Amino acid sequence: MEIKVHTVGRITAEDRFNGWYVFIQTYKNSEHFLVLKANTKQFGADEKGNGIEGTIVYDSWMPDMVSLENYFEVNGWDVEWLDDPKPEWLEDETD
Repeated sequence: MEIKVHTVGRITAEDRFNGWYVFIQTYKNSEHFLVLKANTKQFGADEKGNGIEGTIVYDSWMPDMVSLENYFEVNGWDVEWLDDPKPEWLEDETD
């Protein structure tokens, strides 16, 4: 299973998140991963960070890559990784 960070992906698994989007964020000086999943590709905010009505966003923290891989496996996610850049409003604290 391929997992990409700082890349927008579309969940294609046959579960309740089928068709949703996923984005994995890392932070400087941290081994943790923030996993965002949303029903829109904008992940809940427009380019200025203003909320988009009707958007649902969930987040999960994973302490390391092994936990992140297990998270994807347990959820049974297949992900189509897109060429879309990260949402502009996300913090720029990435590695």
